[in-house]
Amino acid sequence: MELFIDPALPLAKLRIAMRLAQKKLGMRYLMDVISLDATLVKGSHGRPTDDAQDGPLFITSAGELAGEGPVAATDVKRLLLDHVFTRSSAIARKVA
Repeated sequence: MELFIDPALPLAKLRIAMRLAQKKLGMRYLMDVISLDATLVKGSHGRPTDDAQDGPLFITSAGELAGEGPVAATDVKRLLLDHVFTRSSAIARKVA
């Protein structure tokens, strides 16, 4: 996540300089210059695309593991694990 300086903080740059000086001197400090306001984050963080053609692409040489059609984002972990462990065990059986 990006870090944003708290817009409600007066003299924010001076406060940041003080915190960094405390860090350099080995002192304890609370990095309280960063806002916790999530509305400051702009853009398309995690938003699905409007057109599937513009979305992410899953390329594999083992099409039988991916199946037909689009792949849901929640299935990517399973697919990667299947590719690593299913493919490696299949290769080991061919070698043996």
